[in-house]
Amino acid sequence: MSHRGDYRPEDERPSTDEGSERPWRSHAAVPKEETRGEETAPARPDARVDPDETPASGTPETGTPETGTPEAADPGTPETGTPETADPETSETGTPEATPETAGPETAGPETAETAAPARPGDKADGPAEAAVPAGPAEPVVPTEPGEPAGPTASSERRGDAGGRGGSGGRSAPRRGFDVTVFLAVLLPVVLGAVLLLVSPEASQHEARPAHETPLARAALACPGQLGDATDLSVGSAGDPSGTATITGKKPAEVQVPSGGAASAEASATPDGPAAVTATGDLAADLVATRSSEDPLGVVDCAPVSSAQWFTGVGAGPTHSSVVELVNPNTGPAIAEFTVYGEGGLLDVPDVRGIAVPGNSTVELDLGREMPRRGTMTLLAEVVRGQLGITVRDRTEEIGTGEVAEDWLPAQPAPATDNLLLGLPDGGGDRGLTVTNPGQDEVRAEIRIVTDDSVFAPEEAPEITVPPESVVDVDLTALLDSDVAEGAVGILVEGSDEITTSLRTEAGGDLAFTVPARAVAETTTLLLPEGGDAGKELVLGGADAVGLAVVTARDADGEELASERVELQPDLAATLDLPDRTAMVEVEPRRTTLAGAVVLDGDTGRSVVGLRPLVRTGASPDVAPGLP
Repeated sequence: MSHRGDYRPEDERPSTDEGSERPWRSHAAVPKEETRGEETAPARPDARVDPDETPASGTPETGTPETGTPEAADPGTPETGTPETADPETSETGTPEATPETAGPETAGPETAETAAPARPGDKADGPAEAAVPAGPAEPVVPTEPGEPAGPTASSERRGDAGGRGGSGGRSAPRRGFDVTVFLAVLLPVVLGAVLLLVSPEASQHEARPAHETPLARAALACPGQLGDATDLSVGSAGDPSGTATITGKKPAEVQVPSGGAASAEASATPDGPAAVTATGDLAADLVATRSSEDPLGVVDCAPVSSAQWFTGVGAGPTHSSVVELVNPNTGPAIAEFTVYGEGGLLDVPDVRGIAVPGNSTVELDLGREMPRRGTMTLLAEVVRGQLGITVRDRTEEIGTGEVAEDWLPAQPAPATDNLLLGLPDGGGDRGLTVTNPGQDEVRAEIRIVTDDSVFAPEEAPEITVPPESVVDVDLTALLDSDVAEGAVGILVEGSDEITTSLRTEAGGDLAFTVPARAVAETTTLLLPEGGDAGKELVLGGADAVGLAVVTARDADGEELASERVELQPDLAATLDLPDRTAMVEVEPRRTTLAGAVVLDGDTGRSVVGLRPLVRTGASPDVAPGLP
C-alpha cells in the first residue's frame, strides 16, 4: 500500500514544534504503484526510490502528476488544495486503508507485500548511499462525487474509466472478476444446503404400507417323503379351475387335476422322497395336495413353502430320531438355516447351518447322524435364500423289541401364547407334551381340557415351567386317561409368553402328532385318503364369536356326499363324523373364524391332519423412491 509523504508509527515520528497542533508530516513524493492490468501510474520526478525496490511493472516511469478530471471534482472546487486538508488521522475521505500499526497481510494486499515501502527521511537504504532529495509539495486532495471515496488526487485515483480503491491514498486496486474459490467456499454450500432441505430424508420418507395383494400366478406345495412301504400322493382343486400340476422330486411327473376333484399320481410316478407340487394359472389359487400312508396309517397336508416354521419335538438319539427333508421347487439355489433348542438351552450345531439345496432338487438331513444326542429338541427352520419346502419325518424305536413307529411331524408357523391342539386319537397310549420357550425369560404354562361342552383347567394338570430358550417334556398320559378328561377332543396350552407345542401319542407301534391348529377365516379344503377302513372325524373349535360352519364332504370326482351346518361358540368344540368315501372336505366359516382337524382311526394306526387357510393371492411389496 502506498502513502502520501512519509508515514511512520507514532513512536518513530519527529516531535512537533512547540505550540503546534498539527503533527510533523513529510511531503516527500512516493512513486506511483501498479494500477489495473498492465497500466502504471507515473512517479513524481522528485521521488526517492529505494535501490532494492522493484516496481510492480518493471522500471518506474517518471512524469508530472495529473490533475483531477471533471468527473472527480465538484463544481467550484479547485483542482489543487493544501496538503493539510488530507490529514490521514482525521480525514474520513482521505484516510489511508491502514496504518503501519494496524496493517497486516490481509489489509496491505498483494502489492504491498511484494513492493518495498517508500523511503523515509532518516532511513538507511540497504543498497549504496544516495543523496537526499528535498521533499516537495504533497498532492492535493480532490473531493469526489457523493458516495465515492476520496483520494489525494484524481490522477492517483482514476486513470481513464478505471477507479482506484476508496481511501487508498494514491493506490489503485485491481478489478476483481468471477472468483471460483469464493463460489465453491460460499455459494456452493448454500446451494447444496437448499437442495438438501428440499429433498431431506424426512421430506422424502415414504409412509410404510403393507404389501398389496395380487392374483396368485404360481403355487408351490411341499410334500414329505415316503412313510412305510406304500405312500400315495393326491393333488386336487379346491374350486372350479382344472389343469396340470407338476411334481418335482426324484421322480418328476405330471398330474391332470379335475375341476373340484382330486387325482392320485401313478404309483410309478409317486416319488419315494420329498417332492414339490406346483401349478400355474387359474389352478394355482386352488391347488391342494396331501400325502398318505396305509400301513402305518398316516396323512399329512402338503403345505405351501414358507420362510420360517417351527418343528417341536424332534429327536437325534438312538431311540428317537428325525429326518429333515428340504425340497426346492425353483430352478435357482436356496439356502436354509436351523436353530436348535434343547432341554438345556440353545445348542451349537454348525452342521445344520447354511444348508444349500440346488434348484429342482431335494436334500435330507438325518439328525441322528448330523448332531447325535439324547433328549427332545425343537427346530426353527429359516429360509435365507430362495424358496424351500421343509418337512420332518419322526421315528421311534423301542429297545429290546425293535418295534418301530413313524409319522410326519407337522410344523407350527410361529410361537403363540395360546396353543389350541385339536384332535386326540382314541385308544390310550403314551401321551407326551413338548413345550418350547424361545424367549429370554422363564415362561409358565397352564393346561386346559377342551370338550364339546366347556374348556376347563383340571386340578390334576401339572404345572409347567420352561426356562429361557429351552425345551420341556411333560407326561400327560395320566391326565388324559383319567375320568376328568372324558370326552376331551383337544387341549389348550396357555403360556405367560409365546411358546411352541406338540402332543405325541404313541401306542401299539403307532405314532401320531397333534400340533396347534391354525385360524381359518375363509373357505378351506383338505384332501383325505379315499376309502379304507379308517374312520374320519372332523373336530372344530377356536371360534372367536358365535357363528357356524358349513361342512361339505365330496368324493375324488367332486360329487357331494354330505353337507352339514355346525354351530360354533367361543371356548367350545364341535365334532362331526365324515363319510368313509370322503376324499375332500370343505369347511366354510360364517360370522366367525375357526380352527379344525380331522382324526383318522383305523386298524393300522391313527393320524391327525389339521385345516389351514388356503393361499389364494400373492403379495407385491410397496416400493417407493427415497434417500438411503
